[in-house]
Amino acid sequence: RTYSIENPNCFDVSGSFELNALETPELTFDEEVPICENNPVVTIGETMPNPQYTYQWSTGETTPSIQVGGAGSYTVTVTNSANGVACTSTKTVTVNISETPQIASIEVADLRANNTIEIVLANTGDFEFRLDDGPFQTSQLFTDVLPGAHTLTIRDRFGCGELVEEIVVVGFLKHFSPN
Repeated sequence: RTYSIENPNCFDVSGSFELNALETPELTFDEEVPICENNPVVTIGETMPNPQYTYQWSTGETTPSIQVGGAGSYTVTVTNSANGVACTSTKTVTVNISETPQIASIEVADLRANNTIEIVLANTGDFEFRLDDGPFQTSQLFTDVLPGAHTLTIRDRFGCGELVEEIVVVGFLKHFSPN
């Protein structure tokens, strides 16, 4: 027997129904994925898919994950359906080419109380910079650099390449004494 909560005097016993609860697919993969210029194939999509769901990619493929060989936008629609009812989720994955860093110049301001090194790159990307064995940083500028030989390391944040360069900073220690 069913009845209205707002009007308990209204009820119906003439029909029966089955309640089907469907879960909307939750998509857990990244929306931005890098692809290395020297290895231009990457897998995108679900790595632990729900076997009850169906997948439809903008490429025409129907698998939970696909391999792509270039930059671009790839959209997948994931559907959970049962008894004529369907719940869908859609997600677009943007694949960007990540390059190995290329140095245009290294500008060393030395023979000063505060020696600096600035790295100017010939290309853009998501790079990290390190002086000697220090921590990686996002800034291309190093300050308070001691005189001597140094190792600069520049790497792509996604593991798509690393560049190591040896440089020398000429200068004097801050506590110089003629005696």
